[in-house]
Amino acid sequence: MENFPAKHIIPDNDETLNYLKWYWQKGDGWNNLTTLVHRGLKSTGRKDLWTFTDPATRVPSISGSGGEVDAISQWTYTYPDPIKIGKATDELFAMASLSKTSQGVFKMTQAIWYRSETAPKDDGIDKTSWEKKNPDTDYITTAPDSLREAFWCKIARNIRGVMYHGLASLTELPKEQSWGYVYTNPETSKVLKELADKVVKPLGPTLLQIPEINSDVAFLESFTSQMYAGVGEYGGARAGKMMHTKF
Repeated sequence: MENFPAKHIIPDNDETLNYLKWYWQKGDGWNNLTTLVHRGLKSTGRKDLWTFTDPATRVPSISGSGGEVDAISQWTYTYPDPIKIGKATDELFAMASLSKTSQGVFKMTQAIWYRSETAPKDDGIDKTSWEKKNPDTDYITTAPDSLREAFWCKIARNIRGVMYHGLASLTELPKEQSWGYVYTNPETSKVLKELADKVVKPLGPTLLQIPEINSDVAFLESFTSQMYAGVGEYGGARAGKMMHTKF
């Protein structure tokens, strides 16, 4: 950027910075659109209807994501470490706390893994039965222990909903309904059912009443740094530069 300050400190009244804040909160239209959809659905008067949006943290770290919906959510892959699901959850709580409404947080776990990052086709290891059956698949089932650990990481927080994505990786579906996902580990769906039956159903009402605790650790994610230095992982919980912006 031209005339970027040598001290790397950008004033709050910087015109470009304020334009970027406006763009990501209002200018791109998504937050306003979800608010209008939310209001339209709520105008029916139904009390058993709630609205949510995801992926709410696949944007720079700034308030407003999701507009006025009842809850915001983010899908998270469990590799390389399931505990990273907590980072996305913290981001959601930070965003929800700045909402003008009493917005809740849902947390979704991906029931799929990208094969390229977890079981590469050219890894030189003897092929398993699912690899022999589906040699060209790009999406496989999340490992059961990985899904279990991610579950405990998110259920320990004061979230309003538990969500999963990837039905075709949890049960056999016709190819035309699978989105390219492949059912490679039958143990994962058993673990998910066990957690739902033994934890979510009996303890869910109680867990909803337990307030969120204050952490002794704070983590700063700077919108300004994301815009000017190209840092940030945008909901993926991976280190490094994920986006670079030029002006």
